[in-house]
Amino acid sequence: MDTVEVQQLADDLDEFVTDVFASLTRSGWQERAGDYLRGLMLDGRRKSIQPMAARLAGPHEQALNHFVTNSPWDAAEVRKRFAVRSAAPAGPPDDGGPARDESQAGPDDRAYAQALSVGGKAPVVR
Repeated sequence: MDTVEVQQLADDLDEFVTDVFASLTRSGWQERAGDYLRGLMLDGRRKSIQPMAARLAGPHEQALNHFVTNSPWDAAEVRKRFAVRSAAPAGPPDDGGPARDESQAGPDDRAYAQALSVGGKAPVVR
């Protein structure tokens, strides 16, 4: 992703960081977590701290390095929050295909759709 694409996700990423990294209560830790995630999302061949910090406008390389290597925050709590968020549906369920004109449906398709809407069980068509 380029910087424009990452910036377009800023509000969603900030909300994600606030939720997943809520257990990081020390001043600046949540901000560094967001910086680190932005650095991972940005285009760039190297994802190590120095090149990542160079691509980011805000964080100082030393602060980002300290967050990743020396901060004694509880990874289990972060993983737990991430798992909860990952399990939550992101939107309406996908039906597996594009919408189509009902007039193109054959008799088996109509029977299947009717059975789903009435009883919730699809007939077996052979």
